[in-house]
Amino acid sequence: MDDDRAQVLTRAIAGFGLPGAPEPEPTAVPDEVWERLLARVRTERVTGLAVESEASGWLTLSDAQATKLLAAHREAMTWCL
Repeated sequence: MDDDRAQVLTRAIAGFGLPGAPEPEPTAVPDEVWERLLARVRTERVTGLAVESEASGWLTLSDAQATKLLAAHREAMTWCL
């Protein structure tokens, strides 16, 4: 079930800001889902969209989760350079 929740959230993140994409309800990420979600957004290379999802207010992360997400995004951007 947690993997399903991580998949649903990853899809919502991947569609963030796309015209016609439904705006998701504000949601917090439970700790038991967080590691799977982070792994998915890294694998799908949508860490930037996840950061923006959190900044927009619909994706609510704890301070520790936000720190890990920013580190993952920084790592992804460093790799691109």
